[in-house]
Amino acid sequence: MLRTDASNAAVAASIQLTSNSSAQAASSARTLSRWRGLETWHLLSLDAPSVAAVWTWFIGQAMGVGLPRVEVAAMFVAVWILYAADRLLDARALDSGRNPEHIALEARHLFHHGHRNGFRWGIASGCAVLVALLTRFPLAELRLDVMLGGLLLGWLLAVHVGARALPKEFAVGIFFAAATALPTLARAPWLGRELSFPAVLFAALCSLNCLFISAWEQDAGACNQAHRLTRIAASRARWLGLLLAAGAAAAMPFDGAGVRPLLAAIALAALLLLAVDALRERLGRTTLRALADLVLLTPLLLIGMR
Repeated sequence: MLRTDASNAAVAASIQLTSNSSAQAASSARTLSRWRGLETWHLLSLDAPSVAAVWTWFIGQAMGVGLPRVEVAAMFVAVWILYAADRLLDARALDSGRNPEHIALEARHLFHHGHRNGFRWGIASGCAVLVALLTRFPLAELRLDVMLGGLLLGWLLAVHVGARALPKEFAVGIFFAAATALPTLARAPWLGRELSFPAVLFAALCSLNCLFISAWEQDAGACNQAHRLTRIAASRARWLGLLLAAGAAAAMPFDGAGVRPLLAAIALAALLLLAVDALRERLGRTTLRALADLVLLTPLLLIGMR
């Protein structure tokens, strides 16, 4: 369904569109072959769903709430549908007849546009799978999911019609934190107070991830229409990363046993984001973006910590 030769062409085209010089393009091409598996994970929009599913499971495990696998699977499918659809919508500009050099698109958009029929079928199939999974949810939790999903869809609609909306870098953090904590809180609402602080820090971590990506794209000279608040925060992303890591680590001795693994994972992920940022001159933007999501999978390194 997704042809290898077409995907290579899409990635190569994105490098040509966004590089400032032939030297940068050559460097990006060398990086592509070295990190092909990781970049494919990103280009297929599997990165954000992986992060959402892992953190949904991890929050439940840390707080002693066993979540059914069907809920983790539903989280993965729902986030994949949203991200794939969002990238397809972003890439509609390529069908408008405008000069691609003036369109602020990245490799992920070009890849989705090049394989748009495959992704459309995937989204349609994913919706059917998601509906089947949701029928196995408790009614109370399903209501909360529908409310959160409605808010998210409303925000996405506002973004794509050009209305004023919360910058995506901050909206992503809020929605990710709310969505990943919701399954645990639906089963154990009394944990709300205990989970509130790590949820805020996780929202900050997800936003930090987006801010670093925005900063890398600005540094590379890509067309960028970022919100003014995003540009200001992105220019201070390193300091924000240090502050987040220090805050999460400092809070660990004062919180309950269930919260400590969450704080440890957040602190470690923030430090790893800083490490990825230190490599920004040596790696292409597609690789950097994929690594920025990969380092958010720190819960997999802390399994069993209490």
